[in-house]
Amino acid sequence: MQSKIKNIPIFKLVIAIRGLLFGVAVALILLIFSQTETFSRIKLIALDLNYKFRPPIHFRNDLGYIDFDDRSIITFGKWPWTRNRETALNQAMSLYGAKVVGYDVFFTEPNDIVFNPQRIHEILSDTSNHKEPSAETAFRDYDLELEESILNAGNIYLPEFMILAPPEIRSDKVAVQKEVDRIFAMQSEEKKAALEIAEQFSIPAGKEMQEKLFSCIDVVPPLARFVQASAGIGFAQITEDMDKTVRLSPLFIQYNGKAYPALSIVILSKMFSVPLNKIQIVPGHYAEFPNAKIPINSRSDPKKIITKTIQIPVNENCQMLVNWAGEFLEHGIHVSYSDIAEIYALNTAKKLSMLYPAEPDKVPAIFNKIHSVLSGEILCSADSIRKISIEITVARIAEGMMQDGSNKETILKGLFEEFQKLGLTNKNELSEIIDAVEYANSIADGNSSANSSSLKKEWTEEIKKNIDFFAKRSMADSMRPLFFPLPFSVINSGKEKSFSPVDLEGRIYMVGLTGEGTIDLNPTPYQSACPMVALHLNTLNTILTEQFLRFPGKYNEIIWTLFFAIIVGIISALLSPSKSFIGASLISGGYIVFVLWAWNKNGQWVPAAAPLMGIAGTWSGEVLIALIKAIIEKQRVRNLFSTMVSPRVLKLMEEHPDRFSLTGERKEATIMFSAIEGFGDVMKREAPEELTHILGNYLTPTSEIIMDYDGYIDKYEGHVIMADFGVPLDDTDHAWKCCFSAIEQQLDIEAFRLFVLARYGAEVKVTMGINSGYISAGNMGSEKKMQYTVMGDAVNVSARFRPANGIYGTSIITGESTQPLVSDKIELRLLDRILLKGKTKPTTIYEVMGWKPEAYLSEKRGKPLSDSALRRWLLSPPQKVFGYIELWRRIEREKNISIAKEIADFFESQISTVENIIVNFAVLSIDGLKSELEKLEERCRVLDDKNYKAEDALASSSEPVWRQKLLAYLKRVENLKERIDTIKNSEKKTDIDSTTLSNLVLSIETMKGKIELLIENLPKRPKSGIESIARKLAAMREKLEGKEFHGAEETAKKNQTLYRNSVASFFNKLSLRKDEYHEAIAEAGAPSQNEIEMRTRFEKAMQSYFERKWDESKSFLEEALKFKSNDSPSAELIKRIDEYKVNPPGAEWQGEFIQRKK
Repeated sequence: MQSKIKNIPIFKLVIAIRGLLFGVAVALILLIFSQTETFSRIKLIALDLNYKFRPPIHFRNDLGYIDFDDRSIITFGKWPWTRNRETALNQAMSLYGAKVVGYDVFFTEPNDIVFNPQRIHEILSDTSNHKEPSAETAFRDYDLELEESILNAGNIYLPEFMILAPPEIRSDKVAVQKEVDRIFAMQSEEKKAALEIAEQFSIPAGKEMQEKLFSCIDVVPPLARFVQASAGIGFAQITEDMDKTVRLSPLFIQYNGKAYPALSIVILSKMFSVPLNKIQIVPGHYAEFPNAKIPINSRSDPKKIITKTIQIPVNENCQMLVNWAGEFLEHGIHVSYSDIAEIYALNTAKKLSMLYPAEPDKVPAIFNKIHSVLSGEILCSADSIRKISIEITVARIAEGMMQDGSNKETILKGLFEEFQKLGLTNKNELSEIIDAVEYANSIADGNSSANSSSLKKEWTEEIKKNIDFFAKRSMADSMRPLFFPLPFSVINSGKEKSFSPVDLEGRIYMVGLTGEGTIDLNPTPYQSACPMVALHLNTLNTILTEQFLRFPGKYNEIIWTLFFAIIVGIISALLSPSKSFIGASLISGGYIVFVLWAWNKNGQWVPAAAPLMGIAGTWSGEVLIALIKAIIEKQRVRNLFSTMVSPRVLKLMEEHPDRFSLTGERKEATIMFSAIEGFGDVMKREAPEELTHILGNYLTPTSEIIMDYDGYIDKYEGHVIMADFGVPLDDTDHAWKCCFSAIEQQLDIEAFRLFVLARYGAEVKVTMGINSGYISAGNMGSEKKMQYTVMGDAVNVSARFRPANGIYGTSIITGESTQPLVSDKIELRLLDRILLKGKTKPTTIYEVMGWKPEAYLSEKRGKPLSDSALRRWLLSPPQKVFGYIELWRRIEREKNISIAKEIADFFESQISTVENIIVNFAVLSIDGLKSELEKLEERCRVLDDKNYKAEDALASSSEPVWRQKLLAYLKRVENLKERIDTIKNSEKKTDIDSTTLSNLVLSIETMKGKIELLIENLPKRPKSGIESIARKLAAMREKLEGKEFHGAEETAKKNQTLYRNSVASFFNKLSLRKDEYHEAIAEAGAPSQNEIEMRTRFEKAMQSYFERKWDESKSFLEEALKFKSNDSPSAELIKRIDEYKVNPPGAEWQGEFIQRKK
């Protein structure tokens, strides 16, 4: 609606500034809200989406896990285990050359020395000749064994636990230090010794570090012996975000003036050859490894390193944003501890077997020894113990016999006989083991072409890998007997793959609890529950691969949020919601792409939640404002136009307020004025409420027809209608739509005229003036009252055309500006040249005779019947039904249309129902008259506090009773008038409100008029000749004479309902024949052939007339009257010609007729 104004640059600037300010307001609200816990959670969710919507990152293939998993728990029992398990792990990892083994398992409490009396009994009862020291395994100090395994391995890193300061004192450094001192004073000497040793793996914490790092009040290190033996210790602490998700890895924590490193930092310090005290820490910026020697993890050159400085981005608390590689099982190598335990058990079995000579008769002793030791320590599952016992026993005997020159058949025979004694009878199993041992020894002897046809390819490759591995380290003999089982399966990057113990070489492993009931699970960006051993390996991978994630700048969120809120605020203010949505969506999409690109390309965390919510909030707010404005505007439009335009046009106006203007615009339109001629007498004698009823029955149907053709009801002035076509919405078809509506109105007016004649005895006619041209349209009026209307010369001309119908006896006149716009659809007759009142130049006028049937059908064919047609029939006053009968009988008679007969027959079938309505409502009007009179008398009594007894004295016995009754009523009214006059002249007048008195006088005058009209009309015969009206008058007379009409109101309403139901049913059937109906209306509204012939003669007459050929013109007019004898324009023109023949017009005359009246 403001399209005109919006073209003004200054207005656009104002709108843009408003949008900018709104964007700033939204951004500020969001930035304030962003400090809340709820919004912080939203930001973290947005951050997690960065992880999920990115391609997989690089994860080094030399990083893996040793999982204390469910399979291990089933085999070794519930956690915690005795420390011989970790000893076995350390020895196995050391044997196969693992580069780093870091534990996420704490060793803070000592294990008791274990004494096994059953083992003493076994040793004493063993009389076999073997080399095992007596009673070696009866007493076991698992802590000592673990210490030795850690020391011997030289690559074992252990965790310590930091007890963070409680939240209530965390920011008070003095209180934290007091708590540190208090707790330290209570520590045991052993704990203090461990802390002293652990301190070597810390660095001094400067002032800034002490202020920024997380503070703890106690450190729980491993046992001192383990700290001393280890390659290093570091804390295995996690820090959760407020949603409990682990995204950050703290690199240092402050304790007692020292900065203690995370386990991953200690491991990297050794790997990079950068001492801890050389690491530079700048909280809020970075932690730096200067000149770090980084292993490249190249298969072609495993020992290759590069030297460079590594800077790890950290926040103020020295926490690194971990670049998680995915779900726990989807990254890294996952080796079950059970498989490592089997490697250890296999090598233990080999050592035990070498204590015995390689003789077949030693099979039971070797088998039982291995089985007993492995079972006693539960080094693996029962099935695995049996399998290893068989494999190593066979391998030991077979290898020894091969070295003595025995062939396979001899070896197999001897072993099978001995194993049969043990109840083991699988000869094929023994044969396969012998083949594997024979192949391994051949490879060890340098025979690379040894026969391996009896073994699987996978097995032969595994044997080669192991022989090569130990041969390079000159350890082959220590691994005898040379038996190596098939590789086991591991999960590698989410897939099950084959894995050899040799593959442990050169890799970095984190050992952690992952089995059910053993682990502390926490959410990560990828999964809701992840073992926290993954934090350390992901931290290592992030640093080793330098795939760092960078925290957003301090003001980034503020800048981005303000920027986008302002941009979206401006475009949302200037553009439509749909266009601004596209703009906001493109900005949002572009920013999301940028956020993901920055994350994927540079690891930069760009704030997403607040800026995107700023975009959404600003756009939504602007749309909400626009919606509220639209609702207000819609209501304004509805208030202005709801009763003035059709529902279709109203909906268009509500949905597209930009298509019209209320502030004034120049438009091309067609204006129509219509009025009832001959209505003055009715207005003079009817009561005000009756006039309202008459006008309602005229204005409602005609207005609906106007709106059916998208016309706008500009105003009503009594019985005058002003309607505009082409406003408020532009409509290029405004001219013909106006003419079509006028023609269709005239069809309904035929029925209305009979209604007025039947009910009021007056003959009326509706005349219309139509004109097209440019007008000014908009809201006009005062500050207190505005109305959308049109002004201009085209309006004035239209108003002049309407009364011109009185000159020619026509119904619809239009002018020369409309003629070219409608000539293809409307049948026009050149009527005259007329000099309109107040004009100096004559204009050519035309009679609208009707539409062209084919033009009407081209617009209506296939369309449903209009709702207004149904309403006209449903709400028709009873007397108008007779008008519809006459209308459709005429159409049937003149056009010979069958459906017209059906419609006329239908209305005739309703005569009895309609008559009942007319008669009963007429009777009720008499009751209403009497009741109204009594109320008036009561109002007068209240004013003068006097009892007033009304008497219906009969005026004269010679008069009819009904007349005497009405005269008595009239007398009572006159008495009332006298009493009011007395009150007005009395002193009491000052006590009575003047408005009350005036209203009462008006009511009395109205009552008097009603009675006088009844006295006049009741004895008459109706002019319409409709018997139902005569019966109505008779019933009213009888009622006045005292006849009772029981149930009149109920009967009237019942018949009214019956009539409406019948109309609805008939109209529904008619709707199924819509094209037939449209064809009937097309013919009804078109001029007849005789009228066309008449028009031809008339227009010839006009040409002669303009040329002053009076006789020739008159001759043509007389011919015209032969085709239509009652043609008023022809008759009027003949009169004018006769006058001109006597008094010719002056020389300046050009055929114009001068309009004397408006």
